[in-house]
Amino acid sequence: MATAMETFEHNGVAIADTFAEAFTMAQKVGLDPQKLLDICSKSSSHCWVMSHYHPVPGLVATAPASHEYRPGFTSHMMLKDLRLSQDAARST
Repeated sequence: MATAMETFEHNGVAIADTFAEAFTMAQKVGLDPQKLLDICSKSSSHCWVMSHYHPVPGLVATAPASHEYRPGFTSHMMLKDLRLSQDAARST
């Protein structure tokens, strides 16, 4: 059975893949990605991932995709948490 974290991770991948595919298809038919983002941001497809972690570079200035996925503060904190969890697992 999947853990809560695995479920969470797969949910994020599904959302990112869906956006990436939708925006790739839109670009292939000549739709401006910014216009599609503007429309989606005001429709039922809007969600936190779209406005914070959009997988298409350049659409959301603070998204990792817009910074070549360079590690940032969040990555460093995640690594710290993973190390703490590994230490806790070893000590039990």
